[in-house]
Amino acid sequence: MNVKALNGKRLNHSDGLPGTILSSDSHLFEPPDLWQTRIDAAFRDRAPPIERIDGADQIVVEADQIRSGIGLISNADARFEAPETISAQGRFEDVHRGGYDPEQHLEDMALDGVAGEVLYPSQGLFYFKVADTPLMSAIFRAYNDWLADFCRTDPARLKGIAMINLADVQDGDRGAGARRPPGPGRRDDHRVSTRASALRPASAECPKTSSK
Repeated sequence: MNVKALNGKRLNHSDGLPGTILSSDSHLFEPPDLWQTRIDAAFRDRAPPIERIDGADQIVVEADQIRSGIGLISNADARFEAPETISAQGRFEDVHRGGYDPEQHLEDMALDGVAGEVLYPSQGLFYFKVADTPLMSAIFRAYNDWLADFCRTDPARLKGIAMINLADVQDGDRGAGARRPPGPGRRDDHRVSTRASALRPASAECPKTSSK
């Protein structure tokens, strides 16, 4: 749904839409420093950065092993307003803040009348091509840790899909949850999980589900 086309109007039943709208395929955008700040210390010098190359931001892993532009993500709304400008080239500052800021994301959901979302990665999907299995697992653990924090902002409405290294399923299962111990604001039932019962999007009226 086009946020700008709504012209700031909050959707409700009178708009002719169903009372509860759930998005089963929403994508977040990973902040540029996610892996530099969250990856395991042993992999810190191999954390994938975003580099500006020829005026566009690119994801680079292991000295050009993988390169992916962010343009298609930074072109939000372009297909409605100026489809001829859509390009694979883009810069992080052009990415809508709701893609990586949970508070802004919830505001966008309210504007669109969306009660709950299942959240997937964007650039993270390219990391399934990483050749080094331990590095892939470390990249996925860092993402899952960030995603758990993102969903913790409103766990009843935000349900994250963990990234799992299929080459090492046991490690992937351990990495599916936030690695931080329980504490204030860090309840176990807010962990990211691959279990279906934990990933079902819920409206504010639905009971919270366990994701342990």
